[in-house]
Amino acid sequence: GDVYKRQVDIVRLILKSASAGEVVNYNGTVFQINGYEPWFNPYRDEIPIYLASLTQRTTDLPGEIADRVIPIF
Repeated sequence: GDVYKRQVDIVRLILKSASAGEVVNYNGTVFQINGYEPWFNPYRDEIPIYLASLTQRTTDLPGEIADRVIPIF
């Protein structure tokens, strides 16, 4: 679950940095980003993040770390 949370955190960080025109740096235990310059300019610094799920466990986890869950079945 921690890896998924970090992925969502990184997406949010990239959006905020792109909106502010800043370089992205992130140093975690699994993911490292050093000096990434976002090539896009979003209309806003936050957007809803949706994660898909297949099972009850994967429904609970996205509900904790994302803004919405899209159940498959």
